Amino acid sequence: MSDAQNNDTPPPTFWQRPAVRGVVNGIVFAGLLLVMQLNGVFQPPRELSEELITQDLFAGVIFGFLMYVIELWKRQRRIKAETVARETVERRLERESDDDEDDDDRPSR
Repeated sequence: MSDAQNNDTPPPTFWQRPAVRGVVNGIVFAGLLLVMQLNGVFQPPRELSEELITQDLFAGVIFGFLMYVIELWKRQRRIKAETVARETVERRLERESDDDEDDDDRPSR
């Protein structure tokens, strides 16, 4: 084959990295909780206190960690699926090339 295929997937960009996505998701979630509580979206509005800020930041950390774990799981699942698909195609191509070679060995009628 004259042109070699590059089977390596490109590295993820900065925003596609699981750790970055987890941190950003956690910050956004904590910010949304604070804004929703200040504006009284689901309950009467509350003033900011240290306890409220601490609770929201802790919830953001937990949410960000969960998003990090989910991103890692999705990435591993995608890599595994790509590997299985590539191996399946390679096996099929090898089988087809073996069949073609066997056909060439048979005498014509």
